[in-house]
Amino acid sequence: MAAKQTKTRPPRTASRPPRRSQEERRETTRRQLLDAAILRISRRGLTEASLDAIADAARVTRGAVQHHFGTRNDLLLAVVDEFGRELFALVSDPAMASRTLAERIEYVCGRYWATFSGDHFRAVIQIWLGTQAQPRAYRKILDRIRWFERELDRHWLTLFGESGLDAPQLAAVRHVALATMRGLALRAIYSNGKEDARNEIAVLKAMLSGFLATERGAAARR
Repeated sequence: MAAKQTKTRPPRTASRPPRRSQEERRETTRRQLLDAAILRISRRGLTEASLDAIADAARVTRGAVQHHFGTRNDLLLAVVDEFGRELFALVSDPAMASRTLAERIEYVCGRYWATFSGDHFRAVIQIWLGTQAQPRAYRKILDRIRWFERELDRHWLTLFGESGLDAPQLAAVRHVALATMRGLALRAIYSNGKEDARNEIAVLKAMLSGFLATERGAAARR
């Protein structure tokens, strides 16, 4: 009887993920350090956020922190910078210009609240208050926050420029909107998140919608 023939299959080659570039690895480590710093400062406070503690949380060496950011104060400034970039991203989407006023207000308020109610805002508040005894670091952070404010005013002119408000008036509207968000976020901190901000944010949306629509109509009649 003829021997049973067996089919031979080519050996399987394990599919390996593509190797990341040095720049990609660098950005990953930088992101891990920022996230670790944000979480540590937000949950434990600035005094408990040493370079060693942040490095441990990010699972990297202290040398990696210094390589990417230099000093601890440079890392703190990077945390503040990152928060500012998040805010800019909310209002710099070109597609927003074609949406209705109600849609833009809904989008901005929703995204602002998602940003202010998170760990990142809490970390920035801790950094801002905790560096006041270090004049040089505090001045850098304060200068950066003031620059963010000016840039946000400029972005709101693009986003709601058809309202008929001039630059100072529209800046005042934005200041009220963000002050409301910051106040609600601070309340959430001392209430351990037990307070629901949906009603207050709904009121803010209605106020913005009514005011901007009224001013736009008034401008059209002039």
